[in-house]
Amino acid sequence: MHAPIERVWRLLTTPVELERWAGVRIVRAPNRQLEPGDQVLFGAGMAGMLTVVFHVREADPLRRLTLDVHLPLGVINYEKIVIARISDTECRATFN
Repeated sequence: MHAPIERVWRLLTTPVELERWAGVRIVRAPNRQLEPGDQVLFGAGMAGMLTVVFHVREADPLRRLTLDVHLPLGVINYEKIVIARISDTECRATFN
């Protein structure tokens, strides 16, 4: 990614930023950077019938974000996002 690691971390862990760049509607989330134990509720579909919930398991700043992602129909996806600095203006983000 052609962005500093600090910017990418903010995009992934600040709900208002996540809502903006991911094009999702956040129904409930903390008004700060995410921490272990936090939940983010995303709403979609008619009358919010389709929801996705992120449960933050681990947040190691500028390194790793681990989530349990609860999807519709009872599906739970375990996500691990690892960020590595390449230079002052670039980083690599890997998912699972």
